[in-house]
Amino acid sequence: MQLTNLVRGVHRNVEEFIAQRIKAVGLSVEQYRILEALTQTDGRSMGSLAAVVFVDSPTLTKIVDRMVSSALVYRAPDANDRRKVLIYRARRGSQIFQSLSGIEAELQAELARVLGDEGLEQLTGGLRKLLEGVDSVPSNPAPQGPAQAARGFDG
Repeated sequence: MQLTNLVRGVHRNVEEFIAQRIKAVGLSVEQYRILEALTQTDGRSMGSLAAVVFVDSPTLTKIVDRMVSSALVYRAPDANDRRKVLIYRARRGSQIFQSLSGIEAELQAELARVLGDEGLEQLTGGLRKLLEGVDSVPSNPAPQGPAQAARGFDG
């Protein structure tokens, strides 16, 4: 199986793991990820939030609009630049996310069970390198022939 298929499969399994644990509170995985990001750093710009949760801006806007309507988050002007709007956790969003606080630890424990601690560290490091490497690839690379494609990302 190709690496890209393996990554997609693992991503799907992780999303399903999370979805099963959050469905009782009525959150989508994307909403959970947004609350998670805001728990780490409350008061994020839409651009910062999109980058952290890996969602494109138009989709993020729709998700945040629904979250504002559900009193999970709120928008407020940036104190340093009134032209910017920042997204903050609302009390309800904080309470819901706190009630789900064990999900990431449970997932981490399951991954460690499958891979072992050392394997999990190696996988984390490898995925970090891949993510940084793929992020550095131009979004519209020149077409490659088979010989160039075989060499990988570094052209």
